[in-house]
Formats: sequence, structure tokens, C-alpha cells
Amino acid sequence: MIYVFFKFGVNVPYEKITYFRDEVESFVRNRPREWLKFSAFRPTRIESDLNYIEYVVVAQHTESWQNTTAILNSKAELMSFCLELSKRLKIQYSPPALPVNLEVRRQHNQSGRNTEESVRFAGFDEEKHLEEELLRNTISSFPDTPTLKKQQ
Repeated sequence: MIYVFFKFGVNVPYEKITYFRDEVESFVRNRPREWLKFSAFRPTRIESDLNYIEYVVVAQHTESWQNTTAILNSKAELMSFCLELSKRLKIQYSPPALPVNLEVRRQHNQSGRNTEESVRFAGFDEEKHLEEELLRNTISSFPDTPTLKKQQ
């Protein structure tokens, strides 16, 4: 059995999904020397937070599993057909935009030269960073108090 997974947006009309399934099924059935049967087309995962439903196409190839070259070539053709069909039907999934927070941090060695630059992306906890910076500045302003080392 060959499994090919696809993601479609949750807003895609059911009629387009059934048309997609019918076209993929006829693609497989029109190649009896390559495919034994079209086994299934079903949803496998629903991610409403990410706005997609994942579907799987299951088909059985005529070759035994030892002939991986023929199987992988057929799978690639099936995937390409499905991709082009989804483009034509305008049912491609595009993920929702996520907030991105970029911050460049420079760490200096004792001579004052940059030793490392790092960039942080989404998930950067700005409040925690500001609290740590405030604490570091507060402690370093006291006389005779050793400064905190940066935690990495």
C-alpha cells in the first residue's frame, strides 16, 4: 500500500474535496498496469487551530515492495498529479501567519569584541527577558555586590 498525505484548508467546500477524490481515483484506475486498486481517501487529522484537515490517499501498487524504484516513481507521479489538481482547484493549504519576534543579541568578551550573535524567533519570552535585565541592572548598581553571570 502507498500512502500520500495532503493538507487542505478547513474552509475548502466539500464538493471540491469529493471532486478531488474522484479525479485521483480515476487517475489510479486508468493505470491498471501500475496500480492494482484505489483503496481509500479519508481524513486522518483535523487541526482547527492551524486551519487544515489532513487527508490520505491509499493505493495498492502492482509491484511487490522489493521493486522500490517502480513504486517510488509511481508514488511521485501520483503526488505530482494531486499537487497539480489541488492548484487547479485552488484548494492548496497555506498556514496562518504566526507572529515573529526578531531580536539580535550580542555578547561581548572582556576586550569588548562581539563573540556571538544570536537571533530569536517566535516563542521569545520578552517579559521574562525584561525581568532578568531589570534584575541584573538592579543588582549591579549595588556597591560591593558581585554581578550575575548570564545564563545560557
